Amino acid sequence: MKLNEKILAQYYDGELNEKEAAEVKRQLESSPDSAQSLQYMETMSSYIQVMAEENLDSVSFDGFDKRILNEIHSQKVQPSLGEKFGVWMREFFEHRKTIWIPTASLAGAACAALLVFGLNHPGGTPPTMPNTASPESWKASVNSSPAASVVTVANADEVNAQAYNIETDTGQRVGVVWIND
Repeated sequence: MKLNEKILAQYYDGELNEKEAAEVKRQLESSPDSAQSLQYMETMSSYIQVMAEENLDSVSFDGFDKRILNEIHSQKVQPSLGEKFGVWMREFFEHRKTIWIPTASLAGAACAALLVFGLNHPGGTPPTMPNTASPESWKASVNSSPAASVVTVANADEVNAQAYNIETDTGQRVGVVWIND
């Protein structure tokens, strides 16, 4: 191992293993220039330590934490309106997730019930879609037989739903809703 400034600094700092440190010590005994470089490092280190201690005595840390906190509060960054809205939406739905799932299921069941039970109303006229300002045109049709009734509701974008009112072997009527998107 050839001595250089980096290896001498590692030796001075105690960063070398025992074998490497013994090799450096052996070379220092035979090389007066390397020994002088090590002595220079030791001297510089002691000067730096004295200067640091002198400067620490002149520095006051009284109220340091308050100065830092005041600086932080004076630079408070306000989130944009979009960020505030995003946080609000995320928190709104996160805390209400347990309510939205059953509510949506209940609303779907209510729509299915209206479609299925609407098939059995007196007069036998099919349900119609109300006139809306929507650009989509909806069409409804009813197909009936003694065993089953089917209501189909569709628009021009091929979104459709079918409600089946089927009579079972035991004579009970069962409603099924099928939605195709």
